Amino acid sequence: MGSVNGNFDLRVILPLMQSYTKAGDFTFGSKLRSALIDNFIYYGSYLVIVGILLLYIAFTNMGLDGAKLRAIAASASNTWGMFWLVLLLGYGLVEVPRSIWHSASTLHTLHHAYFHAAKLSQERAESNERVSDLLQSMRALGGSIGPGHPLRPHMDVIESKVPTELLDRVRRQPPPDSPHADVPSEKALVRLHKQLLKALQNQRRVETQWGLLVEKVVHLEDTYRNSLSHDSTFKHSTPPNRHHLISYVYTPTIEWVWRCKVRGCLLRALAVFFALVSVVVVWSELTFFSTNPTISLFAVFVNLAKANYDYFTIEVISSLSMAYIALCAYSTLFKIRVLNLYYLAPHHQTDEYSLIFSGMMLCRLTPPMCLNFLSLIHMDSHVIKVRTEETHYTQIMGHMDVIRIISDGFNIYFPMMIVALCLATYYSLGSRLLSALGFQQFMCDDDLTTDLIEEGKTLINRGTGHVDIICCIYTFHNSSLCIISFYIQMHQKYRDIVLSL
Repeated sequence: MGSVNGNFDLRVILPLMQSYTKAGDFTFGSKLRSALIDNFIYYGSYLVIVGILLLYIAFTNMGLDGAKLRAIAASASNTWGMFWLVLLLGYGLVEVPRSIWHSASTLHTLHHAYFHAAKLSQERAESNERVSDLLQSMRALGGSIGPGHPLRPHMDVIESKVPTELLDRVRRQPPPDSPHADVPSEKALVRLHKQLLKALQNQRRVETQWGLLVEKVVHLEDTYRNSLSHDSTFKHSTPPNRHHLISYVYTPTIEWVWRCKVRGCLLRALAVFFALVSVVVVWSELTFFSTNPTISLFAVFVNLAKANYDYFTIEVISSLSMAYIALCAYSTLFKIRVLNLYYLAPHHQTDEYSLIFSGMMLCRLTPPMCLNFLSLIHMDSHVIKVRTEETHYTQIMGHMDVIRIISDGFNIYFPMMIVALCLATYYSLGSRLLSALGFQQFMCDDDLTTDLIEEGKTLINRGTGHVDIICCIYTFHNSSLCIISFYIQMHQKYRDIVLSL
């Protein structure tokens, strides 16, 4: 019953919450109505799938009772989650070790940051232009809605969402000529409200990311410059903002050893270890259906521990293995970006729609991930076709074998697709395809990537120029104080000598 309630929340409530958060209406009822209309196609697709399943059951003479329908619903949900799990794992099992290996190289990370700066600068310009256009539309609509107008409260709601400095700047400008100014309508205000909320959120996110990226580039440039220096003392381009106790313990020498020597070696060792674990996962996904002999490495490890009644080792192996599989799958999910509709941004800049979507995907991936791991260690008898004691997890969540095409085909052969996905990720086929379509990706052997790196470097240097000026003023100020202090001390000294004579 808990599984059914959870599926109801995922399929009905959370999609409604997503649409409700991005609705531009001004009342609860109108927002809910817009959310229901927005989800009509979503619900319609599920009704079509359910209809196909019911027809299949009718033609195969399967009994239709409450327990059977709940099992079919759980099986459909787990199968859909398994589909996404294999896709995400195929990318994460390769990209997680590779990204850790590349992060050990300061130069590679610096070039990637320059490349990101070039693309983010273009996104900044587009977001600012988009906000400016919407503010002009707001000004045009607001010019024809006076204090006593029925739509004035709606306009006040829209203006309350705009930052004060932007709102003051718009009010100082004359209202532009616009066809909306003649006949304002509530639909026009709803559309403007929805677009403005999205544009302002995108602008705040891009500006925050730009500031964080500039700090990251300065940090990487300091690390790269000090790694080329023969002096084993770390020198910052800007004075670090640290507590006195941390500065006392984390000395410039220790910082140089850690950032220029030790950190890279540890990251490379971790990348090699993760790469070996990825190979074990891929091999086990290919061979988990073989029970005699048992060649799934996860099953071999668990069987050895079970033969020795070493349950602590079984718990450790299971926990660490599930943690790594979850890391690869979820890290891929967090990197997905569908234009600006779904995008997880750091530093608390993710909108409500993306957060709810991520929560939905995490909930959908967890049950099939657990069922898949039970298959890898040969503890799901409905998949490996061997009589074994059923786990408490499968007693609650069920299996993925209600329909024969799923139990005999999908559950066995679809996980093998992970090999093709890993090879495609290793050779960066997806990035090359996106680059060919015009969505430029970071490719080390591409001329356009090199041009964007140089462009990003120029933009970062231009953006941090004021920091260099401040540092020069700070240094000149300290030097001036030292010179003045020296002259005061010399004057006092000669004055004492003269008085003594």
